[in-house]
Amino acid sequence: MEISLILEAVKSQIRIVLTSPIDISQSSRIEPGKLVSFGISPNTSGATGFIDESAMLDLQGNLSSLTGTVPISQVVPLCVEVSWEITDENGNTAVEGIDYIAPNGLSANNVSLIFLPPYITELSSDPNLMTSFKPKLYLVKARVTVRAGGNNLDTQLSHPVSVLPLEIPSIIAAFAHKHFASFIRGRAIVLVPPNSVIRSTKRLFETLINIKNQVAACSVVTDYFLLKQTLDLLIDALISSPEPQIWVGKEFNLNEIPYGDADFPWANQIDSFMFLSLPGRTASFSNGVRSNAQGAFRITLDVNHQNSYVLCRSLQYKKPATEPFNTELSILHDPVDDTFSNRIEKITFEESKP
Repeated sequence: MEISLILEAVKSQIRIVLTSPIDISQSSRIEPGKLVSFGISPNTSGATGFIDESAMLDLQGNLSSLTGTVPISQVVPLCVEVSWEITDENGNTAVEGIDYIAPNGLSANNVSLIFLPPYITELSSDPNLMTSFKPKLYLVKARVTVRAGGNNLDTQLSHPVSVLPLEIPSIIAAFAHKHFASFIRGRAIVLVPPNSVIRSTKRLFETLINIKNQVAACSVVTDYFLLKQTLDLLIDALISSPEPQIWVGKEFNLNEIPYGDADFPWANQIDSFMFLSLPGRTASFSNGVRSNAQGAFRITLDVNHQNSYVLCRSLQYKKPATEPFNTELSILHDPVDDTFSNRIEKITFEESKP
């Protein structure tokens, strides 16, 4: 068999296979932040044999009872080289550090990829939001060169994958002390909108830990690094608080929410908070229940970043500082006594802008 025929035979068998670590054989959907690895099968690098018709063993001679020629089998090195490329469904080259991370590069026979979230959507029980839940399609492409005996043959392969968006729940976690501390009867209250999937502390922690694990793998990007740090802080603060309460609604009159087992309400108890939601979402905090004129501010998550959070370590100022940019808080009315610390009576999830 000629070398060219061997190369054609090898080419006909080569395909892209998923090698680790999750089984998406029945579905090509991948969560952001999950490591997936692809390789080329079969792994044909090594050596192959072929019949060299130019090198024949002549058996003719006086001492031989056989006449004719015997073909000689030759062994030649066989090498498979692979280079990888990631494109979107329109053929545009995906950008490393924006669309994906390739920890081991794109020039080995196997490639490992971590896809970054294509966008952020709300983790919600609202069926209407499912219309915006659309995975982003990528093509994992391999350019394969098979070499043997000075001959080479090229082929190109592709494998489609759909990357799911990052799902973030809307949560306001408010704390009785600055810096989210739990000392001196410090407690936490967790507020979620009516469409939230969170109804228990078990589901709350499962959700937060799952998101943290996803963004941890994406933390080479600054926005996701900051989000991961904040989720660590939020989880630790809630764990250290005795029995965080979960309340569901749109507007929350803190005069009607008991402060744990105490005989007084959450009104005028809050001194720090964290707000987790989608970029562009807003929430308002006010001194008075009936009128924001008594003192109020609005929190707006930055639309130009993927942080998806705002935190305030202390309300003990006329205009409290916020993180990560200190631009998320806008004063609607000056606070009573020039401070919002222990003056909040009402918190509202505001309507999303279309």
